[in-house]
Amino acid sequence: MVSLSKYDEVDMSNKIISLDQHRLENSPHLSGEARCVSCGHKWIAVTSIGDYSGIECPVCKLMKGILIYGVEPDITWTCKCGCDVFCLSGKGNLLCWQCGLAQTGHGYCDGGIDK
Repeated sequence: MVSLSKYDEVDMSNKIISLDQHRLENSPHLSGEARCVSCGHKWIAVTSIGDYSGIECPVCKLMKGILIYGVEPDITWTCKCGCDVFCLSGKGNLLCWQCGLAQTGHGYCDGGIDK
């Protein structure tokens, strides 16, 4: 019991939580520099590991934020619009996340540039 005054007492036993359980339920997370592939805004973001739905941009409010320093291969593909983030459509097309252009090419490209 916690005494607020000599007349008031509050039972705080139901407010005690396990820090280990709290950490387990709220982790793991990634944090770092993020950018919005829609408006280009950059900020520091925190996101759950394995959450691929995008991070909400604080400026344009779209779920098009990505962590800038994620795991990247040595060779990357960049769309003509300059975006290097893509999604796979239900029909198997590789689409630019920013402009929606379907990416094509095998050693050559009419939809993006090989870097």
